[in-house]
Amino acid sequence: RAKYAAHQDEMAAVQDRGDLLKTRLLALVDADTTAYNRIVEAYKLPKETDAQKVQRTAAVQSALRVATEVPLTIAEACAEVLDLTIQVAEHGNRTAASDAAVGALLAHAGLLGAAHNVRINLRSLKDDAFCTHARSRVAALLEAGESALARALAAADA
Repeated sequence: RAKYAAHQDEMAAVQDRGDLLKTRLLALVDADTTAYNRIVEAYKLPKETDAQKVQRTAAVQSALRVATEVPLTIAEACAEVLDLTIQVAEHGNRTAASDAAVGALLAHAGLLGAAHNVRINLRSLKDDAFCTHARSRVAALLEAGESALARALAAADA
């Protein structure tokens, strides 16, 4: 429609970025499953000797780190999706405003779930520098996510 022509290129870019994020998030679901399976396998390693205990601990820590990095990446992707919903709510077709709002709510839920997984895994990790960085990143993503959700919902309701 002529009313939306000024934002047609922006919406096309949003759609393209959204398609890339969808593909990325679907791949991350598989990566998350693989990371979890790695933890399970690491905990099954023998721990009879001191050498085995050291090897098992290293394997568990390595698996936990990956299992933390994956949901952190998911949280980042969900935050990007939230940002896209703002653009759609603010400049997209008004008949799609409720779709933008629902998309924002779903992306926010994904962000919250991923952040929860990160926090759970950080409890068992012993790499203090990594844990500090991950906690900081999650806090920033959650803060930005709350703001983006509010903005997307307000724009959709305007």
